[in-house]
Amino acid sequence: MTTPARLTAGRTVDRLCGKWISVLTNHDAPKSVDDIQSLLAHFLANVAGKTEGHWKELIGPVTALPIVLHPRSNWTVAPKAKSAELAAIEQAVEIVRGAHPYVRSPKPTS
Repeated sequence: MTTPARLTAGRTVDRLCGKWISVLTNHDAPKSVDDIQSLLAHFLANVAGKTEGHWKELIGPVTALPIVLHPRSNWTVAPKAKSAELAAIEQAVEIVRGAHPYVRSPKPTS
């Protein structure tokens, strides 16, 4: 993992990663992009402080991608944060993606 990002609360994402990785791997697999966004917001609220609503707004939309074209992970986020909060979101995405790389793929449109 990269150098921990300093957060306004003075804590780092890396500080609780061991605990959260075990929680995430034992957590039910997210079934939708909304579940991924909620999981990321919950993770960040507990590690970095502030509310889940605050983090959901900064995380932005989570998009499901076709597994055929994205075999390593089929979801992506579009964060709307700056500096330390963006670094925290990127680290949280790495951790959550490691435990839950896939959500249901979108149905192809014809």
